[in-house]
Amino acid sequence: MKTINQSQLADILRSVKGAAPITISALVDARARKTGNPFKEVLKLSKVNGMTGANYEASVNRQHDREGTTPAFEARERSWGERISSALVENKGKLYLAIQPQRTAQPVYFGRNDKGVLMQVKKEAVAPFLPEKKSSAEAQGVDKEIVYRNYSLTSITALSIGGEKYRVRLNTPDENMAHAVKTVIKAVVGQSPKKPTDALDAAEDHEGLAQDSEWQHKD
Repeated sequence: MKTINQSQLADILRSVKGAAPITISALVDARARKTGNPFKEVLKLSKVNGMTGANYEASVNRQHDREGTTPAFEARERSWGERISSALVENKGKLYLAIQPQRTAQPVYFGRNDKGVLMQVKKEAVAPFLPEKKSSAEAQGVDKEIVYRNYSLTSITALSIGGEKYRVRLNTPDENMAHAVKTVIKAVVGQSPKKPTDALDAAEDHEGLAQDSEWQHKD
């Protein structure tokens, strides 16, 4: 597996032409509610498999075809950012990967306590504070929603695309996030690497987190 930096990650994704299958792991803010939450911060480590570069409107209309309904969906203009390539969106100088998730692994959650220590926690401990999932199925006019997500490149810790696998060395001005990645790896494998790499791969090597390699279909 090759190790790349943020600039090389952007170059790889910028070179994508049309739709392409992709798998990523990403460490993101879980956007947990603060009120009553014992954790100052909740992070979510996810592994996502799907398509990048796919046309959102066409994808929804293909779903209409599969469901036997009239494919008349028209996508609205993006509410933020500009699509600069098949895979990338730019917003206020930051780059995002546009992806249509098809399968996701059960995420791993981490909470930062009032002493600033980041620790692995069970989903049950943070579930009451997580935002409710919203569906676009009604707006799309389908039974099975076509999901689209945008992941900041600074959150991606690994990816597989075009037959190649890469670890991503985070290079972000957000020192808190960089520290979180190092802490996650240390918590999972009991060691602190010199540079943050793929936290999810480390998690999957840990017997207690073996379940996270089991894909869950989005129904």
